[in-house]
Amino acid sequence: MSRPAISQHLGVLERAGLIERTASAQWRTCTLRTEPLDEASDWVERHRGEWNERFDLLDEHLRRMRRGTP
Repeated sequence: MSRPAISQHLGVLERAGLIERTASAQWRTCTLRTEPLDEASDWVERHRGEWNERFDLLDEHLRRMRRGTP
């Protein structure tokens, strides 16, 4: 992977708030920020039950369709 490609990917991660970049002389340090990932994980967990219920209902509906029952 080229340096410009790496820099572009790091820029995307930085704009998303997933990393912080600092400069010290010629060195560049990237630090992972876990807070946004924790927030995303919490959001998924809050909605997981609802999604599972909906997928179960869809699964049952598809089974009935295959059997030809309403």
